[in-house]
Amino acid sequence: MSFIAALLLLYMDEYETFVCFSNLLAIRTNRDFYLLERPAISGYVNTFDRFFKQFLPLLSKHFDEEGITSEIFLLDWHLTIFSKALPLEIAARIWDCYLHCGEVYILRASLGLLRMFARRLSSLGMEKILPFLAHVPEEELSAQELISSIEHIKISPEKYRAVRIQYDGSLQRESVNMGASESDTTSPPSGFSFRKTLASIFY
Repeated sequence: MSFIAALLLLYMDEYETFVCFSNLLAIRTNRDFYLLERPAISGYVNTFDRFFKQFLPLLSKHFDEEGITSEIFLLDWHLTIFSKALPLEIAARIWDCYLHCGEVYILRASLGLLRMFARRLSSLGMEKILPFLAHVPEEELSAQELISSIEHIKISPEKYRAVRIQYDGSLQRESVNMGASESDTTSPPSGFSFRKTLASIFY
């Protein structure tokens, strides 16, 4: 939680941070992860694995062979919304897109990050893969390259929701956070403001 609070404090004062932080935790999937709701987390991980096999089949197979389950790195990425694994400026860019596009963008960002380093990860064993995913080296990252990689992961909010419901039927009674748009938007519009969107969503 401290990573999320720290990123928010870079953009707003203490009161605004508290309000936005509280509302972030109220989002269904975020809440499930923080409360460690096993059925809900398993549903999200199974949804991720389905798209992982679809978009990155060779890397998915390599992870299986190395005994790496997606939950190992997804928990960390989702609990901190990438603010621990990525440099803060790049994490903030992911947040831009997440707040605009909705929950589906976190999954797309996870796959986009894996896609960006797929060749390298495919040549490593578990003992090197996990530390790399926990803290991606800053010198090997650029926001532009990462966003471009994410844009290759085409998953509409409607498709994401349909697959999520297959693994977590309770979502039929609740709405998944779709963000500001239900189109398959890959990035916020020009002039998008991280702080203004936080305010518009959470106030």
